[in-house]
Amino acid sequence: MIKYGIKFWPLDLEITPKHNTHEAIFIHVQQQKGNDLVIGVIYLPPGQPLQGFNDDLAVLILSKSKQRVILIGDFNMDLLKLNTNEPTRNFLNILTATYSAPVINCPTRVTETTATLIDNKAVRKNFFLEHVCSKGAI
Repeated sequence: MIKYGIKFWPLDLEITPKHNTHEAIFIHVQQQKGNDLVIGVIYLPPGQPLQGFNDDLAVLILSKSKQRVILIGDFNMDLLKLNTNEPTRNFLNILTATYSAPVINCPTRVTETTATLIDNKAVRKNFFLEHVCSKGAI
């Protein structure tokens, strides 16, 4: 649900060739000041090939390389295993290569015996500095 009065429209970010690694929806949000915003929600189902998802994500992010982008998702990729899992490391490399970074750095799911960080948000560096650091919240 989007607050009444906010101007937005859905974006059709189809990848060619068609992807089948994830589900996603993106919207373009018009801003009164500054550059407009692209917000994407991504779901990567468990068991999907991570390298295929990374390839699709790179295409998506690069297609919006000059815009302020926020990605929110259940990536089902444990960022706590960054040092031991190559696809997870590649995922982070794709984000950082486009000046994006995960916002959450603590486990999002904790049990008595495990902790994982599979749900996250990623923002472009300039957006993070402009909105989160200076104002305290998005």
